[in-house]
Amino acid sequence: MTLFTPNGQLLPLAQFRDALAQGADPNALWLGDTAHEGTKLPLLEAAQRHIHHLRYLLVHPRIRTDVVDRDGASALIVALKYNHTQAIHVLITAGVSVDQADRYGTAPLHYAVHTDGAGPLRQLLSAGANPNVQGPYGRTPLAELLMEHSSQHATIEMKARVLLSKGANPNLRDSNGRTALHAAAVSGYYHVVDALLEFGANPDLRSNDGLTPLDEAQSCRVSEPFLEPYLRVAHRLAQHNRERLTKLVQSVVDRGNLDVSRRI
Repeated sequence: MTLFTPNGQLLPLAQFRDALAQGADPNALWLGDTAHEGTKLPLLEAAQRHIHHLRYLLVHPRIRTDVVDRDGASALIVALKYNHTQAIHVLITAGVSVDQADRYGTAPLHYAVHTDGAGPLRQLLSAGANPNVQGPYGRTPLAELLMEHSSQHATIEMKARVLLSKGANPNLRDSNGRTALHAAAVSGYYHVVDALLEFGANPDLRSNDGLTPLDEAQSCRVSEPFLEPYLRVAHRLAQHNRERLTKLVQSVVDRGNLDVSRRI
């Protein structure tokens, strides 16, 4: 007894439920006739777009929630890839691992930063997902988010603040020595630059190429219509440097009890 139709689709819900009640294996593979068709697992198929099928599977006493596809993607990662927010919530509530990465080392949080809105991101973090997990090229979820070139700056900033408020370290470096501040600079996310600095990002850290985030912003080669965000990034970083220098000078003055005005 199978949970799939002959062409590899999950059975209609009523038949699916009856098959489970009659003893169908909730973990049984569907095998395609050709290598192109491949194999399918009920849990992974349900995680894509079949929320009611998924609920029936997750309460089954013999279901295995640790199954993965050929890329090592768990049901949670599949749901994130398909932006299936209901499935994401149901899987997390069922207690699946929120840190299980795929074969490439990409964790659920790396996928969550690309979903619509910040809901999945918040759910994963609330369930204990590690905000500083490093995936391919050493990128954290924060760096992964900022590598995405998007016109939705407000959404990017919101997601960045969600990660930062849950403990994301803005100073972790990827395999190229670049931090989240470098990524924000080259993407022109000037509001995110403010958020990163607010949460302790160090603007003096240099990449393996010896570049600071300000250097990156100033070296971006973009045409005139798209230049404004990068100018704003450079302005914010330069202003931050001036403010730090002013505070440093003032602290020296205070420690030495110097009257600068009388010495000028």
